[in-house]
Amino acid sequence: METISYDLLGVVPTSTATGVKITRLEIPKYEATPIVMVWYTIWDDREERGARIDLHKQVFLDNFGDVDKSHLNAEARLVVNFMSSLATRQTLVAAMATAALPGMQRLANPWQPKNR
Repeated sequence: METISYDLLGVVPTSTATGVKITRLEIPKYEATPIVMVWYTIWDDREERGARIDLHKQVFLDNFGDVDKSHLNAEARLVVNFMSSLATRQTLVAAMATAALPGMQRLANPWQPKNR
């Protein structure tokens, strides 16, 4: 399955209680799914691990070893908020491109008669 990856460093702060740092988000490129994968590290460990988030429930589905995942619900909500803002931006860009298209066609052909 092809995925799109987003860097989340600085978007989701490191949990001071657990040391979990969310580093990136992966979403399926061609499928709509309520489950996404995030990659994280714990404290200063360089090994990235993956965990799934349920977008509807806004909670982690996987365990984090010794870390109680109930402490990470705020981080899950931040990832969901990031995805919402991303979807809003993509919708806005698409709407702007569609709205600009007729004007851009007129500019591309200045000899085309103008509608009056």
